[in-house]
Amino acid sequence: MLAVDAVIAELKKQSKPVTTPEKIAQVATISANGDKEIGNIISDAMKKVGRKGVITVKDGKTLNDELEIIEGMNFDQGYISPYIINTSKGQKCEFQDAYVLSSEKKISSIQSIVPALEIANAHHKPLIIIAEEVDGEALSTLVLNRLKVGLQIVAVKAPGFGDNRKNQLKDMAIATSGAVFGEEGLTLNLKDVQPHDLGKVGEVIVTKHDAMLLKGKGDKAQIEKCIQEIIEQLGITTSEFEKEKLNEHLAKLSDGVAVLKVGGTSDVEVNEKKDRVTDALNAT
Repeated sequence: MLAVDAVIAELKKQSKPVTTPEKIAQVATISANGDKEIGNIISDAMKKVGRKGVITVKDGKTLNDELEIIEGMNFDQGYISPYIINTSKGQKCEFQDAYVLSSEKKISSIQSIVPALEIANAHHKPLIIIAEEVDGEALSTLVLNRLKVGLQIVAVKAPGFGDNRKNQLKDMAIATSGAVFGEEGLTLNLKDVQPHDLGKVGEVIVTKHDAMLLKGKGDKAQIEKCIQEIIEQLGITTSEFEKEKLNEHLAKLSDGVAVLKVGGTSDVEVNEKKDRVTDALNAT
């Protein structure tokens, strides 16, 4: 083990961070088996959303590869139950034009979320529930209705802990023009939910490990105000940990998500190219 540690230490000493767009394109091109087009589009994506930004890969609808920057946010919590997925390809749950119910508290009773389900059903919208936890009767009933009647629903555990979780839920509420139930100082009750309390997003993608809320319908002025407040806090704080969290906070509200749409003449070609794009992303 000592020899291995010594080799790793030496490799780290000799390694150089890849930071410029040209170098990123070069590394991505090599990892994509020499495909310069893939290398350049990955470099462009990182330039627009940052090295730590969210870049996702999807099937394109044309012969060419395309890059789209979408307003949205990503967080590292996936679906609570795999029985809720609605596409076998990639084991994901995908919805268009959905409502978002956010709660700081655990949801165990199905009765507490029936009003939200009724609102979503009346407006013919899918519903994503983001809460401290969704379990017990609430989860089992949601899964049963998903399997039996095709209820368009997905439950996700809220990301983070403590104040960090509260801040992330607030970010989602601002970005989607919704409310956070269970928030301190507010008297909102899940049973009294109204349509305006639910967040609105153009697209939802949830996997086993993470979730993306895209094209949120949040008020632009409100989002900009929140961004400015974060920038002010960054200028005041001296804690490196706090700065890191504030920068993550800022990125979720301002950078968006880069979507690489891989084109081709057939499914086989697109899937093969998507594998190379994924390899190139992992290398950079």
